[in-house]
Amino acid sequence: MGLASRKFYLLVVLFGCCFTSLGAVALGVDRSHDILERARRKLESKSDQAHIVLQIIKASGETKTLEMNIQTLITKGGFRAIVRMTAPAGDKGTSLLTIVHGAKTKQWLYLPASNQIRRIAVANKSAGVLGSELAPEDLNPAAITGARAKLISSNTKIAAIEITPKARTSIYSRAVIYLTLPSYLPAKTEYYIGKVLQKTVQFENYGVFSGHVYRARLIKIWNSVKKRGTNVQLSKIIVNGKLTRRDFTPDALQNTW
Repeated sequence: MGLASRKFYLLVVLFGCCFTSLGAVALGVDRSHDILERARRKLESKSDQAHIVLQIIKASGETKTLEMNIQTLITKGGFRAIVRMTAPAGDKGTSLLTIVHGAKTKQWLYLPASNQIRRIAVANKSAGVLGSELAPEDLNPAAITGARAKLISSNTKIAAIEITPKARTSIYSRAVIYLTLPSYLPAKTEYYIGKVLQKTVQFENYGVFSGHVYRARLIKIWNSVKKRGTNVQLSKIIVNGKLTRRDFTPDALQNTW
């Protein structure tokens, strides 16, 4: 796989962080089912688009910034997503289309320098790229389909739900989702391998869009093992806009938004 395809696979991972749905994790027999269902209803949408500023924070304190426009569309049995780079200047116009249907994923990359659209192979699903702390498993509902959900603590302000994925469906052995009450919005997710905390993802600065859909406008990812972080800042958010399948085809990669 070439550098460009590894690089832009990261951007698809962002959809998991920015527009995730909790519907796939509603198998608890306790109150966790009700809490997660309430959260799902506040987060669920048919389409999303946003401008994203991605700041990668290295262990040395050095930072790197990327900017991009993102569009997603939920389809029957999957979803479609397009990422268009806007900065830095050397990457501007480079675009990636991802179509997921069931267990199958297809991707196309557009490189403006050569004015070519080509099919690419899907990147390693467990590896972070671009030096960021994002991996395709992170906040991916498909990775925890059929997982067990258990309410482990609750008070008037916050509920903590432990998610245990099926074997071989996730790189993590468990995750703990903290949801604020009575808003039922995700505030933080902790990811573990065994007893070791690997990553913490915080959701901040929620806004309401399309009348009733909530989106975090700031997402902070911290790798406790590698002592590195990634911040995701969202703006120009549009939820349930007029996107259709025609906006998510290889030919559409050359369009601008």
